[in-house]
Amino acid sequence: MTEAVSIYNIPNWLAVENKPSIFEIIAQENFSTSLKSGLKYLVQVFTNNYPDKCFKLNQHFDEIYLLFDLIVQALHLYQHEASFGESFFNFKRSLVNSSQVKLPPSKLISSFVFLVFTPYTKDKLNSIYKKLETIHYEKQRQLTWMEIKFVQTYPYILTSFEIFALFFKLSYTVGNRSTHSPILHYLGLSLTRDNFNKSLDKNKSSGTLSRLAGWLVNAFKYNLTVTAYLIQFLDYWYSRESRRIKISSLVIPPVPRKYTNTQSSKTCPICNRKRKNDAILKTSGFVFCQECIFNFVENNGRCPVTGYHSIVNHIVPLYIPEH
Repeated sequence: MTEAVSIYNIPNWLAVENKPSIFEIIAQENFSTSLKSGLKYLVQVFTNNYPDKCFKLNQHFDEIYLLFDLIVQALHLYQHEASFGESFFNFKRSLVNSSQVKLPPSKLISSFVFLVFTPYTKDKLNSIYKKLETIHYEKQRQLTWMEIKFVQTYPYILTSFEIFALFFKLSYTVGNRSTHSPILHYLGLSLTRDNFNKSLDKNKSSGTLSRLAGWLVNAFKYNLTVTAYLIQFLDYWYSRESRRIKISSLVIPPVPRKYTNTQSSKTCPICNRKRKNDAILKTSGFVFCQECIFNFVENNGRCPVTGYHSIVNHIVPLYIPEH
């Protein structure tokens, strides 16, 4: 049994020679997920404190992180034949039922595509679903037929995939499968323990390009170790705090310019017409049409009157009793 297995005190039926246990795999997956959510939390903190400078960064965070992920995953796949999270846990990708040591370029490219674009696509679909679900249940506008079908079917599709992935993990745990993931199974790959000494020998004997890639990978791997654990802590803290939304937690903005309204108090400041379905923006206290303020905040991320940084969660519908 390898040293890594004995460190984790894993039963023999859960781990075999050169094969990671299910607990190590889950820890690796959680590490990769919390890295992004922790960075997202940092961006949101900076946005709340410096809305003018950091709003674009927060608005396009997924695309910026995608670019970062492209670079990091490409370097680690080229040098270690593993993703950043897998390399961090000293894993590598290997061909199933094959004695070939080095992965062919086709497997590296397909791994790169799935590693980078699968999480990005899933996050985008989740974002679209939450947006359409809010519009549908708050009746802000009439959804198209395709949007309604997406809202109705997407949760079932996502749940089915999660159950399918759980089935692979259970099969891997009891030893019926050599891979824990449907994606790795499709690619014909599995995770094994990497031999660090072989990696060092490969770096010493490789060319200039490989040595440069190895230096960059090691810089990412070792210099970001402390940062990664810090981000995991921030992700835990953010998950705890996000369970309750408190307006008091917002940064107190400077005193706004005097707002002079020459129109009726029942007029929406955005459309300049009589308000429909009143909604208040908690960051500024102004009242708008619910549809007007939702669309404005979603596209601009600020109050249209004061300019305070805002998100759609700060919008509260008002139900005024009729006299």
